[in-house]
Amino acid sequence: MAVLTVLYLKRERLGLSYEDTRALADEIARYISNFQRIEAEVIWEANTTL
Repeated sequence: MAVLTVLYLKRERLGLSYEDTRALADEIARYISNFQRIEAEVIWEANTTL
């Protein structure tokens, strides 16, 4: 949600339509979610191999 808010506030400067802003926010949120999942897996693996 924070990503969408920031992009919405900056969308005119970025030259984005409202639809593009939502699509970009969704893509960024997916990227962050994937990163957090991978980070959690790496931490779990590190803890289980000790």
